[in-house]
Amino acid sequence: MCDSGNWGVSGCPGGVSDSFATGNEKLFCDLTTENRPGILYGIGVGPGDPKLMTIQALETIRSCDLIVLPAVSKEECYAYRIVEQVCPEIADMPLLCMPFPMIKDAQKLELAHKRIYDAVEDYLRQGLRVGMLTIGDPGIYSTYMYMHRCAADAGWEARIVSGVPSFLCSIGKTGDFSGRKKMRKSILFRRRMTCVSHSVFMVHAFI
Repeated sequence: MCDSGNWGVSGCPGGVSDSFATGNEKLFCDLTTENRPGILYGIGVGPGDPKLMTIQALETIRSCDLIVLPAVSKEECYAYRIVEQVCPEIADMPLLCMPFPMIKDAQKLELAHKRIYDAVEDYLRQGLRVGMLTIGDPGIYSTYMYMHRCAADAGWEARIVSGVPSFLCSIGKTGDFSGRKKMRKSILFRRRMTCVSHSVFMVHAFI
C-alpha cells in the first residue's frame, strides 16, 4: 500500500522497495553526478486493452527512472494494471503514487496540485526521467496536463507520449464514423473503471 502522505520512491512511496534497492543504492546519486537534465513524460496507455498501447509508450516506460501513478496505490491504479500486462518489468521499477483529489474547491485543488508537482520536481532536479501514466491520451481530460504545464513553465523538458482515447475506440466498435456529415455522434468517455464494472457518460456532438 502506498502512503500518499509521505512522498518517496518505491513500490510504495515513503521508502525504496527491497527488489529495487538491492544493488541500486547509489542510482539516484550516480544519475545526479552525470548532470543529466530531468525529463517529464506524460504517457498515455490507451483505453483499457493492453494491446492498444503504443510501442512508443512501452519504450518510454522502460527508459524511465521513476513511474508516477495518479492513485493511492498501484493496485488501485487502472493505468498501472493495463501496463503490467504487457510490461511486467514495471513491477520492479520505482513508483511514486500521487492521488489527485477530485474536488470542486478551486483553491484546495490548486494547493493539492502544487504539492504533487513539487514532489515530482524534486526528482527532476536529480536528473531523473520521470514518466506519469494516464488512461487514454495525456491531452484529453488528463490529470497529467497540470504537471506538464508546471514543468514546462519551470523550464523542464516535458514530453507527451500520445495514447489511444476511448472515444476513438468506440467509433471503431460501432462503425459510427466521424467523417459522415449530418450524423449524430455519441462519444463514450470512461468516467471510472473498476475490476467489476464501470460507469460512462455520453457526450453528444453533431456534425
